[in-house]
Amino acid sequence: MEEQPTAPMPTVAPVTELRDSDPVEAAGFRLLGRLGTGGFGHIYLGRRATDPAADPGGDPYTLAAVKLLKEEFSADAGHLQRFHQESKALARCAGAGIPELLSFRFDNGDLPAIATRFVPGPSLYRVVDSHAGALPSGTVRALGADLVDTLRTAHSKGLLHRDLHPGNILLTDDSPWIIDFGLTRIRGQRLTRPLDQAIGNPHYCAPEQLDGLAATGASTDVFGIGAVLLFALTGRAPYPGARLRAQRAVDLSGLAGDRLGGLIGSCLAENADDRPSLDELRSAFGEPGALDLPAGVRRTLAEHRAQLQVFLRSVGNEAELTVPFRPGRRGWTRNVGDWAHAVLPTEDGAVAAADGTGALHWLHAAGGTPIARYTGYRPPLRMSAGEQLLLVRDAAGRLEAWDTRKRTRRWSAVTPGGNAATPVLLHGHNVLLCEPEGTLLHFDAHTRLVWWRSAPLTDPTAVIAGPDRVYVLTGHGRRLLALNDEDGTPAWPEPFTLEAPARAAPLPDGETVVVADSRGGLHCLSAADASVRWSVALGAPVVTAPVRVGDTIVVGDTSGVLHAHAARTGAAVWRTDGENGDEIFVLCAMGTTVVAGGWRGRLHAVNAADGSTVRTVDLPGQILALTPSSVNTAVLAATSEGTVRQVPL
Repeated sequence: MEEQPTAPMPTVAPVTELRDSDPVEAAGFRLLGRLGTGGFGHIYLGRRATDPAADPGGDPYTLAAVKLLKEEFSADAGHLQRFHQESKALARCAGAGIPELLSFRFDNGDLPAIATRFVPGPSLYRVVDSHAGALPSGTVRALGADLVDTLRTAHSKGLLHRDLHPGNILLTDDSPWIIDFGLTRIRGQRLTRPLDQAIGNPHYCAPEQLDGLAATGASTDVFGIGAVLLFALTGRAPYPGARLRAQRAVDLSGLAGDRLGGLIGSCLAENADDRPSLDELRSAFGEPGALDLPAGVRRTLAEHRAQLQVFLRSVGNEAELTVPFRPGRRGWTRNVGDWAHAVLPTEDGAVAAADGTGALHWLHAAGGTPIARYTGYRPPLRMSAGEQLLLVRDAAGRLEAWDTRKRTRRWSAVTPGGNAATPVLLHGHNVLLCEPEGTLLHFDAHTRLVWWRSAPLTDPTAVIAGPDRVYVLTGHGRRLLALNDEDGTPAWPEPFTLEAPARAAPLPDGETVVVADSRGGLHCLSAADASVRWSVALGAPVVTAPVRVGDTIVVGDTSGVLHAHAARTGAAVWRTDGENGDEIFVLCAMGTTVVAGGWRGRLHAVNAADGSTVRTVDLPGQILALTPSSVNTAVLAATSEGTVRQVPL
């Protein structure tokens, strides 16, 4: 057998320009550039060629990896069958760590084409090469847990991959993705002799594959997992040189004798019966979790995305690099009913959500499975959580405190004239409630002992607590005042008057408080006396509260732009271009990431340091609520279509 290179692929541009001989369109996608070439097909980067008249629901921003069968194989029955097999395999694997099948064209007179959702990540070849030929054992273990999870899903649907190697594994910040199902086999289906005789990559394929694919089984993919992890851990393939058919034993010379090394070695056993099952590997690797990627690997991923962005701009493309959403693991989806408009994590491993009927849902934070559902509220609901309590206020003026450990009501009261728009906040174990007559009531959430009641306020719309102050927007959002936390007396000589109403709560920030108004003004005030530290004009109205990450204040406006300003001076740090014009309804921060959501249902996560995109996810409907999750590095989003989703970042 002819020797093939096994060293990591050289660093090249992830996309190259089209050639004159390349088609303009395939499988419903306009081709933008070349991603690569395999033995039997060319792979292109494409953008959906949507005809609004013919497909009014199509998303023109969708990017795809489009594989076209080479013309010289288009009349060969074996290669046509392989192409057809791949499309069927992808169609079965929706929701796994396998890119979604978007389109398949096989019988319209053109070359056969498969379009899958584009994953903007480099191959494991490039990732390992960027990290001096090996990854840390913790990263490799997490990678193994993910690959096992994905292949268990594929096998449960009757699919074998049979061609696992580092070039068929793409990596994003969240997880690995398995691509290229060209050698897949669907259980129970007969194949032609030419396809059974294919063997895959000789440096990574299992010994039984040297005699063709007819005798392969689930253990063949177990060998593939071991081969990929061996490369990730040592930078070496199981068969690093020329491989002869008589060569069966793998090269384990670079493998350590620890538990992980032993696990990988067992996957690479020469005899298929001696390899562990996927269920045994699941027990050994554990549940998939966050990938602990070294800084060098994260730089490689960021550089790869940056190169892709440069190419997309060079061809006049507006599509964003959206990492496909993966339900069912660290992320999950739960339909709770139409118009899911509120969602909050609790400290006890649960999520509380409200739908448009007024039902209150309790879900498990780890997987989104239902715990309980309570009805009888009048929508919409306003919720606040803290110190093992959940505070719920409905449109009828009903106010309840729930014990989040037992999922039981601590107490319930009805305030005549109150409604869900009446400001209320659970701050630790204290409640701040604006009463119908305009006074702000401060009381203990457990005992309901009243600490103080403020003087009457005029038309309060929002309340938020700072270190020593309670801030209240009054006058329908045109005035911001501060009260002393100890007794509710005014802390400022005069309220701060805004030129336009503020539609969201201010951001208390230690010695300052930051507030944005509906004309696009962003103002930083002294917490001591309301004097203006700085003020800037953003250019469009703001309807969501600003957030702070490190030394930066970030806010989103209704034109879809995110603005970052230095917390001390107000100087502009960065801004996104807002090219999609998605009105930002909600905003939250998770670690060093800022996440925005809005009208079109696009969840956009950016790095707070420079505004670069971390990931984007398209959700159904409008995003009405957004908050950090209590588990993993993820956010919770509630949409107008009735779904609550946990989205990994």
